[in-house]
Amino acid sequence: MTRPGRRVCGVTQRFRVRAVPTACIAAAVVLAVVAAQVGVLAAPAVAESTVQASLTQGAANQTTVNGNDFTNTGQISIPDVGVAPGEASPYPSDISVSGLTGNISSISVTLTGLIYPDPKDLDVLLVGPQGNSEILLSGAGGSNPSPDVYLDFKDSAGPQVPATSIVSGTFEPTDYTGVDSDSFPSPAPAGPYGTPSPRGTSTLTSAFAGTDPNGTWRLFVVTDGAGVAAGELSRGWSLNFTVTSPPAVVAGASATFASGGPPVVLDPGLSITDGSSGTMASASVQIGSTLLSGDTLNFSNQNGITGTFNATTGELKVTGVASIFDYQIALGGVTYSFSGDATAGGTDDSRTISWIVDDGRYSSATATSSLDVTASLCQPGTYSATGFSPCVDAPPGSYDAGTGNMSPTPCTAGTYSSVSGATACTPCPAGTTSGVGATACHALASPSLTTTAGVRAGIGLTVLSASAVLAGGMAPSGTLTFALDSPKGVVKYSDTVAVVGNGRYTTSQGSHPGGYVPTSVGKYKWHVTYGGDAANFPATAMTSEQAVYTFVKTSSSPVPQSPQAPGAIVTFKFELGDGTKPIKASIQSALATSHDVTATLTGPGKVDVTANCSWKGSFFECRLKSPSSVLAHKPYSVTAFENLGGGMLAVPGRGNPATVTFK
Repeated sequence: MTRPGRRVCGVTQRFRVRAVPTACIAAAVVLAVVAAQVGVLAAPAVAESTVQASLTQGAANQTTVNGNDFTNTGQISIPDVGVAPGEASPYPSDISVSGLTGNISSISVTLTGLIYPDPKDLDVLLVGPQGNSEILLSGAGGSNPSPDVYLDFKDSAGPQVPATSIVSGTFEPTDYTGVDSDSFPSPAPAGPYGTPSPRGTSTLTSAFAGTDPNGTWRLFVVTDGAGVAAGELSRGWSLNFTVTSPPAVVAGASATFASGGPPVVLDPGLSITDGSSGTMASASVQIGSTLLSGDTLNFSNQNGITGTFNATTGELKVTGVASIFDYQIALGGVTYSFSGDATAGGTDDSRTISWIVDDGRYSSATATSSLDVTASLCQPGTYSATGFSPCVDAPPGSYDAGTGNMSPTPCTAGTYSSVSGATACTPCPAGTTSGVGATACHALASPSLTTTAGVRAGIGLTVLSASAVLAGGMAPSGTLTFALDSPKGVVKYSDTVAVVGNGRYTTSQGSHPGGYVPTSVGKYKWHVTYGGDAANFPATAMTSEQAVYTFVKTSSSPVPQSPQAPGAIVTFKFELGDGTKPIKASIQSALATSHDVTATLTGPGKVDVTANCSWKGSFFECRLKSPSSVLAHKPYSVTAFENLGGGMLAVPGRGNPATVTFK
């Protein structure tokens, strides 16, 4: 007879017979093939879904696939052993699952046709593809024989397998304390194992939830009672999975970024699906292949979703719980940018962009899209902030000669550019000029130059100087040259002053401050020259003559008689001249009026007597009273001086100094 609700031939009922008819095996195979052909292997898009997959089994056992059940129908024989533990045959019994999509949400295990005289000696261990394990049965049922029962193991199923007897039903995994040691010989993995109540706290969910169901599942059955009797699982065992489908992201667009250009959207058609959740919790966008310094992923925060880009790793981390639709919009707007040459000199012309989404429980597989990068240098006459396209024309007044220009180059003074996109500036025609960055040329300015000589002076400490006023120039630059001609036409002094605009310039601004100290009498004249520049013509000017005089003894001036008595009045007469003849009396009179003229008596006794000299209409007269301490028969000299501009000027003229001897 059959048990209601079970499958026949692995389809509707499970038989209690131990042998599996060949026809049933064939029917199971046909069922698996048909299921695959009609597409029932695809996971439906619901929050919690049960799925089917193909199943292969070791040659020793028979297998079937039906709906969400994966069954090994092969008999498992439990031996009567002399020494415990005794291993069932086969050991282990395998179910190999493939083709499932998603991770385990829940799992149930069914043992079918259990016949054994002393159930408490049975230990049953389930090991998953990743090595996770859970004890299904240990120490239960007492010593009451199990009469061909089936056991369904599920979490939260209610009762545990009774400790005194075993009956068919649905139970939680059960492991009683103190009955046996839960020892499973190799090839079972070494413990510890997932141990359920009452000995432990493990469950099927804690052992296997979240893992990949695909792979080989192994059932290890041992008996730790010796010499009792043999038993069996006459119709094998089966697995049932509830699989949570992970989110999926579909990318694959190919974008192109031009170096120096605006950011480019990477994958605007990106889509996200999730059979388990309507929301996403996070996402990762990663620049793969070669990551260059400057690679940047840009994200616009929106709808509670925020993004942070790590330039070191090249990852854009997106977080925030939001709807799948909001995540699609947000990720579809991610852009790539680069400041400079994104190809690193042509060595890297592409990027791989990886996308992963996470719904808070599961992460999607990685999807990729591609990005091509190009480098188009700005050509002559154009520029951009990065030197790469898009580029703009150099404006009038500037040019760009080479490639990869990052700014326009202003035209230099004397050249111009009147059009956009110039590759060179044009020189101004003769007689015209321009400033820096000019769009046209203009006629040269003609500045004026006005000069003034310094105070006329004599020989000694006097400094001859000049000043010049430059006016009417167009922001003149360059230099002014001051040159002083001697009475014989020889340049005695020359100095250069830098010109910075219109204004007054003096010899005191040159490298020889103050001017020239004359060493000979005569008439001097300053020549001042402005050399001009790109916008101004040269200009020249010269000063009036500056006369330098010495003292000349007049013919009417008697030489002081020698010897003189100590304390006598020594009279000395002279005129001003050029060393050979006097100058006009009117000039001398003007000098006498504007300057002090003095005479000094100096002798071997180091006695100095000084007196002012006065103008007598045609000559200067100096009267000095010698001191009574002069040395007798010793010569004393009389020397005249003129105080000009605050400086004492020695006068080594003819007949001067005069000499006098005292008694």
